[in-house]
This record gives sequence, C-alpha cells and structure tokens, in this order.
Amino acid sequence: MQTEPTRAGLSTWAAFLAAPFAVLALIGLFATYAVGLPHERWVAREIALERAAAAPPGGLPAAELATLKRELGDAAGVLDTPDRTAAVVTARAESRAFFLRQSEAVRWRMRLLLGVGALSCFAFGVMVLGWSRR
Repeated sequence: MQTEPTRAGLSTWAAFLAAPFAVLALIGLFATYAVGLPHERWVAREIALERAAAAPPGGLPAAELATLKRELGDAAGVLDTPDRTAAVVTARAESRAFFLRQSEAVRWRMRLLLGVGALSCFAFGVMVLGWSRR
C-alpha cells in the first residue's frame, strides 16, 4: 500500500530536482565566456596587422619586431615580404576566415554542451519523480 508523500517530502524532492537545472544554468553562464574568445583573438590579430602595415619600410627595432611577430603568430611572415600591403590584406582575409571557423566551432560545442546538459537534467528529473512516488 502506497501512501501519499507529505508536503515537506515533495518540497525536498522539488529542491533536489532544481539542483541540476541550477548547475546547467551555471554551465551556460561560464560557457558565455568561451563564446567571445575567437572574436577577442581576431581583434588582437587585426590590431597587430594594423601595426605591421604601419611599420616603417626600413624596419622596426629588434625588441618591437619580436613583440609584433609574437602577436602576429602564423601571420608573422607579412613582416618579411617586400610588398607588405598586399601581404597584410591576404593575412587579414585568412585571419578572418580562420577566426570565423573557430567561432562557429565554439558555438556548436556550446550548443552541444547545453543540449546534453539539458537532456541529462531531464533524465535526472524523470528519475527523481519516479523515486518521489515510492
């Protein structure tokens, strides 16, 4: 013979059920920080490319050149080409395409993460509701 759960028992189960959704909300909050990273990296690369385009033809001091090469990363070859303007335009296009692909990959992963989390919370909720009826 089953007995009806008390109101205090139901509120305990409801709080227990709310916990995974609170965790999912925190995951979503922290995921928002990752979504902006490709854009921030792209802006930093654009600033470095602007500095490379504005560099004097005679070259930069060694320390500044080393810093700029580090900021440019794989696009550092623009500093060594004779036609720097065309190289910067090409590097900008490649950079834009690369960071757009990265941004789309991060967005897809965040959607997957939140979708799996939501399904897990749903499954957990079904289990909790099943337990609360016993």
